[in-house]
Amino acid sequence: MTPAANQFRATRWIFLILFAAAILRIWGLNAHSLEHDELSSWRRANYPTLAESLEKGILVDNHPPLWPVLQFYNMKLVGEEPWQLRWHSALFGLLSVWMTFLIGRRLYGRNHALAVAGMMAVLWAPVYYSNEARMYSLLVLTVLLSMHAWLLVYARFRDKQPVPFKHGLYLFAVSSLAVYTHFFGVLFIALLGFGSGLYLLFSGRAKRILTLLAIFVPVVLVFLPYVPYVLAATGREWIADPPSLIWYPRFLAWLMNKSWLLIVPVGLIFGAALWLMVRDARARKRGESTPEIRRLSDSDWIVLVWMLGPYLVAAIQSYLSTPVIFERNLLISMPGIYLGFTRAVEMLVPDPPKYRRAMLVIVLIFLAHTLFVNRYHTTPQRHQFREAGALVAQQMADANPDSVMVIGSRGFPDYFNYYLERYHSPVLVEFSTLDLFPADTLAPIFDSLQGIGELPPTVVHMVRDDSFKRNDEEWFAGYGYHVTWYERLHKMHVWRYDLER
Repeated sequence: MTPAANQFRATRWIFLILFAAAILRIWGLNAHSLEHDELSSWRRANYPTLAESLEKGILVDNHPPLWPVLQFYNMKLVGEEPWQLRWHSALFGLLSVWMTFLIGRRLYGRNHALAVAGMMAVLWAPVYYSNEARMYSLLVLTVLLSMHAWLLVYARFRDKQPVPFKHGLYLFAVSSLAVYTHFFGVLFIALLGFGSGLYLLFSGRAKRILTLLAIFVPVVLVFLPYVPYVLAATGREWIADPPSLIWYPRFLAWLMNKSWLLIVPVGLIFGAALWLMVRDARARKRGESTPEIRRLSDSDWIVLVWMLGPYLVAAIQSYLSTPVIFERNLLISMPGIYLGFTRAVEMLVPDPPKYRRAMLVIVLIFLAHTLFVNRYHTTPQRHQFREAGALVAQQMADANPDSVMVIGSRGFPDYFNYYLERYHSPVLVEFSTLDLFPADTLAPIFDSLQGIGELPPTVVHMVRDDSFKRNDEEWFAGYGYHVTWYERLHKMHVWRYDLER
């Protein structure tokens, strides 16, 4: 085919991939309930003014503030319904598919670009976080933008050419966005800067370090006002343990649709590619000719560092100090891992037409798994706060509000009231137990009612999530209540306790 025909075919395919990605993301905007972290983000931005939101909700959370500030204005201008809280995450996710295509094309060419964009379009993890009212979709996009900008600068360093001002400004701007999106955005930009410095030092280009500093030092200066909040967050032990030896394979399985079934062929592909690469390297030492496609290129080294660098740095931090490794934090490596996988497939199937067909089959298998095995759009994927709120509201439709109490467990009362208000519940949650057992919170309330002779509520609804494994029947029985109704939902539980007469 002529170059023009190839370009037309590639354009047609990328538009098809973007269309599929858009459908999967738009379809999921209202498919699932908002859950704990999403409701926390909503609550922290739900203040009359930005100054109040920053003081009472955003800065005390210790996360970088770009996302919640964006959510604050989104809520004011667009609304607070679930799809309105999530629509920009879907947009960021769609743009991430496009940026992955651009990076894949720059590193390896059109075939790789289409393959990795197809994986980003249909796999569970990028779709899931494109449907979440949190910062992770924006984090992935800012990381991709930073990598794209860095590749433009790196190409100038490699070719010993001056870096255009617009390229340096582009890298500075998107790096600043990344560090203000998430702490692992800070890690990614630090790795970019540090890795670039090592490359310049060991490749005989040390004089270009001044250019590098002119880009990254302003990023540091821009982030300095937030450093006190970084220090305040240091040492928070919200992850219990350092990663185990099998954490990274589990992370790969999580990225490959949370499936140990799929990770077996994925692992075999990685392993076979590594074996072929080592075998060919030994053959070259013996003077034998080997295919060029199985030699590690500069692009391969970049992808390897992208795949493993953030994990290794975070693992060292986790063993030496505070554990910080969690799957969603390592989403900064997700595009690199997908690029590494498409490169491994190419080593096994080097013929371009066969490679395109192989990757098409693989992407279609992942799409089918997302839709029909994970059943992403048709089965619950998050804590069912929405369904719990609907059940409680239905149970209390004819109740006397003066004789009913609703207790939420896990988070602030607002988390439960978000849906109770939308289902027109006559009673809202006035307090929520944050501990494993409600005695410390509830016992003083019930004891005070008995002490002053007031009647306790005749009906109590308790809503819990799976973070708490026990129910409270014995404790409520001590105050004269017994269970009359119970419903288990996905990661949520709802009890009704009636006062014995």
